[in-house]
Amino acid sequence: MHQPKDLRSLLVLDIMEMFRSWIVDDLVLKILRNNYITKDDFIIDRHSQTPVLLTEEGLRKFI
Repeated sequence: MHQPKDLRSLLVLDIMEMFRSWIVDDLVLKILRNNYITKDDFIIDRHSQTPVLLTEEGLRKFI
């Protein structure tokens, strides 16, 4: 995984990586459940290589 010079740093980075997805998933679900961002904040183009994107307004709300 990570290759820092200090083994303690390696352990911290690996532990942090284990919890990152839980924290991010929880944050995104809370944002959607509380309607901070709605479907109107997305651009959907099924024929694009990036079929779902946030609008500029949606990005401002997210940040």
